[in-house]
Amino acid sequence: AIACLLGEHDFSSFRAAGCEATHPMRKVYRTSLEPCGELLVYTIEATAFLRHMVRNIVGTLVEVARGLRTAQSLGELLEARDRTQAGPTAPPHGLYLIEVKY
Repeated sequence: AIACLLGEHDFSSFRAAGCEATHPMRKVYRTSLEPCGELLVYTIEATAFLRHMVRNIVGTLVEVARGLRTAQSLGELLEARDRTQAGPTAPPHGLYLIEVKY
């Protein structure tokens, strides 16, 4: 499901209300989901992030994992550019900013 996020896309479907970014275009360089003990670690590297973008992606991925959405639905959400069609905003617990690159 996450492979479709690679590259430059309009992430309006994963943008929170009140986001002050001038545009929703972001380029994702890396996205991965890997087991780490009892946890699943989601990593995403991009030019920038919209407000709650990662949390909204994770909330949608949880729905994919639960069988409520198909893996193809993430690509369809990118094309839809409609936040109301994506999954819920995941809670901030466990969300870490690891590094900022310039």
